[in-house]
Amino acid sequence: MGLVTSLMGKRVYLDTNVFIYALNGFPPYVPLLTELFDAIGAGSLVAIASELALAELLVIPFRHADASEEQRCRAIFRASPGVELQPVSIAVLEGVARLRAALSTVRTPDAIHIATAQLAGCDFFVTNDAHLRAVGELPVVLLSDLAASAQKARYPAEDAGRRSLKAVLRTADSRLKFRFDAVMADLRTWWERWAQEDRDAFKKWVGNLARVQREMPTVPPYVSVRLEFAEEAGEGECRVFTPPIQAITRAIDHWERGEPYAPTSLGEVSP
Repeated sequence: MGLVTSLMGKRVYLDTNVFIYALNGFPPYVPLLTELFDAIGAGSLVAIASELALAELLVIPFRHADASEEQRCRAIFRASPGVELQPVSIAVLEGVARLRAALSTVRTPDAIHIATAQLAGCDFFVTNDAHLRAVGELPVVLLSDLAASAQKARYPAEDAGRRSLKAVLRTADSRLKFRFDAVMADLRTWWERWAQEDRDAFKKWVGNLARVQREMPTVPPYVSVRLEFAEEAGEGECRVFTPPIQAITRAIDHWERGEPYAPTSLGEVSP
């Protein structure tokens, strides 16, 4: 298929968000990631990741004392023996310093991933963070682009309109809702830490996205939300969420009333 064909025989670096999407079973990327990890297991390509990825995955389970989720995060590396975990070595840290000296907008965690990929001789950097393309150190492949290409090849234009998100959700198992609830709980944790002006700005941003999606149905109904606190504040923490735009809107309405948002059916998380 498309992904295996384009990456066959290559050394491919996997950013942390690749593992986040795999663990969360994010619907648009399930076929793509299944193909990717099958190819890694078959030895069709060499996958590289940094030990930093494990640290980033474990933040939320540790925060919520969620032992089962902690085990899931660890298990994704044990279940994928074809993924080579690279240490955050002195050579990597020197590479980080060079990257940040040349481009100050690159955050240290991102620079660690990029420097690791460079030192490992990777041919491609697979992520879903479009801003990393600005670094220009090695070819960046976005999951969203790969998924769009795969979708276009798999379903002709005349059939695309018939594949609604509701139809996809109806075929999903109950774990999807469970994972969605967990993501929204994490997102609310961030919401509660913000000042009112930050909440207003986030609500406005989500509202603009919802309007664009209504006016342009070809825009995916999901949004990738990357939230982070500045390293200068001593937190240097980040989390990526991928819930439906309309679901975030519904959640904000509940949160502003001081109520939790817990969908009662999979249909509620569709646009």
